[in-house]
Amino acid sequence: MKRHPSLHGLTVDHHHTLGLVVRINRSRPEEVESLARLLLLTYEQAMLHHFRGEEEVLLPAFAAKVGDDHPLIVRTLTEHIRIHRLADEVRKALQSGAVIEKLLTEIAQTLEAHVRFEGKRTFHRH
Repeated sequence: MKRHPSLHGLTVDHHHTLGLVVRINRSRPEEVESLARLLLLTYEQAMLHHFRGEEEVLLPAFAAKVGDDHPLIVRTLTEHIRIHRLADEVRKALQSGAVIEKLLTEIAQTLEAHVRFEGKRTFHRH
């Protein structure tokens, strides 16, 4: 089934996020800090808006059809919370000068799994 035209922005966001994930996955050690800063900038300027749109518009509309506790809704919200937490950990690590390579890899993996989950199997197609 084709995506509704109103979901185009969410799809574009997913594409940009996957591009950032690829950059992180291919990064060299000397790029980690700058990519962590780019990730936080992207999180603050795009991801938060994206999550808010899903949580305030898309998920309630989907819940009206399938129920508030549908597994797709629970998984989406749980993943959003995890991404929020990991972004905060990246911010704190940058502020303290801690090693962030492992943390950056973890958030990249989480973002990739989340985008692929939403893009292939969820309410974005209903």
